[in-house]
Amino acid sequence: MPYRGDVFARGLYYHVYNRGAGHGLLFFNPGNYEYCLRLVKRYSERYGVAV
Repeated sequence: MPYRGDVFARGLYYHVYNRGAGHGLLFFNPGNYEYCLRLVKRYSERYGVAV
């Protein structure tokens, strides 16, 4: 997927989502999902993004 170059303004709300190719599963087991949540927590804290 090409880089979109979106500019996000501070203080606004954004809907961030993801899905698998062909609308398939994104997480194949609970461990995949938990790993994703840990990454979201880590980087939201690092960059000061409220989730």
